[in-house]
Amino acid sequence: MLFDSHAHVNFEGFADDAAAVLADCQAKDVWLVNVGSQLATSRQAIMLAEHYPHGVYAAVGLHAVHVSDQPEPFRAADYAELIESSSKVVAVGETGVDYYRLPVGKEVQEVGRQREVFIQSLRLARKYDKALIMHTREHPTKPPAAYADLLEILRSEQAAGLPRGVIHCFLGTLEEAQQFIDLGFYVGITGIVTFSKKAERLQAVAKALPLEKILIETDCPYLAPEPHRGKRNIPQYVEFVARKIAQLKSLTFEQVAEQTTASARSLFHV
Repeated sequence: MLFDSHAHVNFEGFADDAAAVLADCQAKDVWLVNVGSQLATSRQAIMLAEHYPHGVYAAVGLHAVHVSDQPEPFRAADYAELIESSSKVVAVGETGVDYYRLPVGKEVQEVGRQREVFIQSLRLARKYDKALIMHTREHPTKPPAAYADLLEILRSEQAAGLPRGVIHCFLGTLEEAQQFIDLGFYVGITGIVTFSKKAERLQAVAKALPLEKILIETDCPYLAPEPHRGKRNIPQYVEFVARKIAQLKSLTFEQVAEQTTASARSLFHV
């Protein structure tokens, strides 16, 4: 059994064959969480999850890159309503901060909006006892530092109690990964870890982290692992992530599959 902790079969990339892809996941014992990025894709994630008694779950949230392009401002009540609508909702997210393409001349306002939506989403996860799926992306040369910002917010909320959660598609340093772990979170590793070029830091992080704190994910339809790089990603390809982590850590594939599945089931309470 494998557990893709972060998928988007609810996205347009699967508009023509979502049912077939999920049926194949069921046949191959690949469990997954479909993650929303705004209201529409959150609703779609729930709709897909409701078709299956187990193995397909939903997360609802507003992605940082969509904070400013919505027709109406973020309302926590809208996402609370989705959480309450289905027992298949296991997480809030993805949510966080993304500073890769901030609007020119409006950087400060955008950072403030993203931070506020993240705080409200974190509190929603805490209120409903759901996992928190966190996203962050830094600009390669310009401040602010997204990982540092996210960690600062988490520490500011720590006294009230942090929800359980995962920092998804982690691309930071080992020190940053350890800070998330110290706060009680898992670290999500995608197919980027399989890349033959420009993945050395992530591979070193994956090798150094305790297996018990790693989740595996595809982020499909994006980030297909080698040998499928450049093609549409699917949840079944989470196998390649597990195999690479096993290689890096000198473990068996079965050990990685078993532990990451157990961790995902613990995080999402399934």
